[in-house]
Amino acid sequence: MEMKMAEEKEEIIVETEAEETTATEEKPVEDVSSESSEKVEASDNEEELSDYSKNVQKRIKKLTERNKNAERDREEAVRVAQQLLNENQQLKSRVQQVDTGYLSEYGNRLGAQEAAAKTAYKNSYDAGDSDGLLAAQEQLTQIAVDKQKYASAKQRVDQQQKVAVEQQQAPQQAAQMQPTQQAAPKVDPKAKGSAEKNEWFGEDEIMTQAAFTFHRRLVEEEGFDPQSEDYYSEIDRRLRTEFPQKFATKRSGGGSQVASAGNSASRNTKQGRRSVKLTHSQVAIAKKLGVPLEQYAKYVKD
Repeated sequence: MEMKMAEEKEEIIVETEAEETTATEEKPVEDVSSESSEKVEASDNEEELSDYSKNVQKRIKKLTERNKNAERDREEAVRVAQQLLNENQQLKSRVQQVDTGYLSEYGNRLGAQEAAAKTAYKNSYDAGDSDGLLAAQEQLTQIAVDKQKYASAKQRVDQQQKVAVEQQQAPQQAAQMQPTQQAAPKVDPKAKGSAEKNEWFGEDEIMTQAAFTFHRRLVEEEGFDPQSEDYYSEIDRRLRTEFPQKFATKRSGGGSQVASAGNSASRNTKQGRRSVKLTHSQVAIAKKLGVPLEQYAKYVKD
C-alpha cells in the first residue's frame, strides 16, 4: 500500500510538475504578443509625430521664406523708387543746363544778327539804296520779335532755376510757393506824351520801325538817356529828316518839301506826279512787311 501510494504520489507529483511546466511554457507566449503589440503602437505614434513635425517645419519654412521674399520686394521697391527719383532730378538738371546753354548761344546769335543788320541799314542809308534799306528794316523787325521771344524764354528758365534752388533749400515750403506777379511797369509821362503827340506811332508801320531803329541807335550806341528831353528831341529831329513829307508845311508857291525814305538828302518833287513803278522784289517786300503798295510806293525813289 505504501508503495502504491508512493507511486501514486509520484505520479501526482509528475503530473503536477507537468502542469506547472505547461503553465510556465504558455505564459511567455502571452507576454511576447503583448509586448510586440505595444511596440507596434508606439512605432506608429512616433511616425505620426515625426510626420506632423516635418509638416509643421515645412509650413514654418514656407512662411519664413514668404516673409523674406516680401521684405526683399519692399526693399527693392524702395530702392527702385529712390533710383527713379534721382534719375528724374538729374534729367531735370540736364534739361535746365541745355536750356541755359541754348539760350545763351541764341542770345549771342541774335546780337550778331542785329549788329549785321544795323551795318546793312547804315550802308544802305548812306548809299541811298531803298531796297537794301527796307531789307535791313525787315531784318531788324524780325530780330526785335525774336529778342522778345528770347527774353520771355530766358525769364522762364531763370524762374525755373530759382524755384529749383528754393525747393532744395526749403522742401517743406516748395508746395506753398507761388510765382510772384510782376508789377506793371510805370509808364514814362514823356513817352506817353510823345505817343499821343505823334498820331502816326503804331499806325504807320515804316515810321514806327524807323523810330525803334533810332531808339536802339541812340540808347545802345550813342548813350542817350531814354527818359531825357534830348532823347525825344533827337528822335523827332531824325524822323523829320527821314520823313519830311510827313511833317512838311505848305510854301507860298504851293509846293511842299518831300524826300524818299532811302535818301539822306531831301529833294523837291513836282505836284501831281503819282505814278510809281514797283519792281517784283519791292512788291514782295511790301507784302512781307504787310504795308499797302500805295503807302510803300511813297517811300520808293523814282
